[in-house]
Amino acid sequence: RISRGVVITPVCLLKNISKAARLKVGLWRLLGFAPKNEFDAESYREFLTKMGLPPTYYEVADGAMPLAVAAWEM
Repeated sequence: RISRGVVITPVCLLKNISKAARLKVGLWRLLGFAPKNEFDAESYREFLTKMGLPPTYYEVADGAMPLAVAAWEM
């Protein structure tokens, strides 16, 4: 039996971030964090949609390093 649920994906938006945030990301890269893509709010939503996963809910939390939250109801 398949249950219904919600899938939530938080993603740091690394494109067009502040200089201070860019320095933090540089440190993360030195420690092994190596994202394959960098997104801003619109390009991440477009990426999901092109993959056939248009989110049911999508919101961006602003800050030095913005966070996009996408959710899908299953």
